[in-house]
Amino acid sequence: GVGAVMCSYNRVNGTHSCTNDALLNGDLRGDMHFKGFVMSDWFAMYGYGDALEHGLDQDMPGNDGLLNASSVKHLRQEAVDESVARILTSMFVMRFDEQPSCSPPHCGWPRVSYQRSSEHRDLAAAAAGASVVLLK
Repeated sequence: GVGAVMCSYNRVNGTHSCTNDALLNGDLRGDMHFKGFVMSDWFAMYGYGDALEHGLDQDMPGNDGLLNASSVKHLRQEAVDESVARILTSMFVMRFDEQPSCSPPHCGWPRVSYQRSSEHRDLAAAAAGASVVLLK
């Protein structure tokens, strides 16, 4: 299944999507039974310190100081634990612990690595073929 989704800059029914409790906890996690984690688009959190309480798990790019040790002190410990569990569960399910790639912030090499090998093209073609939906 899907390990993560990204919320965006827009508002949904007047509330920014990355802090929209009805959208993230109600629709996504409640109605759709999504078990993964929610990350913000870059700088899409808008500085709400209680974003974890409303369903956001990871603030991107992560170096803006919005979700840090001091900002989560006032949150319910259960909300922080649930958020961490969702992130780590997705990482372990995807076996990122077995396939280390880089240690932030020194992760520039994946963006400049060669991604057009025959193996990569075959993988992309298989993924595209498996996800095609026919419409009448």
